[in-house]
Amino acid sequence: MTLSSGTANAAALRQQFLSVIDELEATLLASARLADDRDNDNRQEGIKLRRVIAEKRLIVSQLGQAAFKDTDQSATFQRKFSSMRAILAHHQASWPIVSIDSADPGYIASVREVREANRGFIIWVRDAVAALPRSVA
Repeated sequence: MTLSSGTANAAALRQQFLSVIDELEATLLASARLADDRDNDNRQEGIKLRRVIAEKRLIVSQLGQAAFKDTDQSATFQRKFSSMRAILAHHQASWPIVSIDSADPGYIASVREVREANRGFIIWVRDAVAALPRSVA
């Protein structure tokens, strides 16, 4: 069976999108491990990871818009991505790297909210991409 060019391009976009989601998840996990390590002063690494997360989120946004273009999931992707981004932005504005007190209950609650938002978004993306017709991303 020969794939049409559109189907091959859709499959490549789907794979690229899922690869970037995997990279974002790995970076988020590295950030979580760093945040959980209360015995280390890892501020420089934390700053670096925040930059990498921002870069990955930009790519996720671009690939997600392309992957879900003209699908029923397009609006849902935008809503879920915007929510995840807003929760993370609020967390980072509330807890600059230099001000983090990992024992503060407010910080702990904020971290929990960010992790839940990230996890929910990533799970949704994987499920939504898997449900796309072969001819669409």
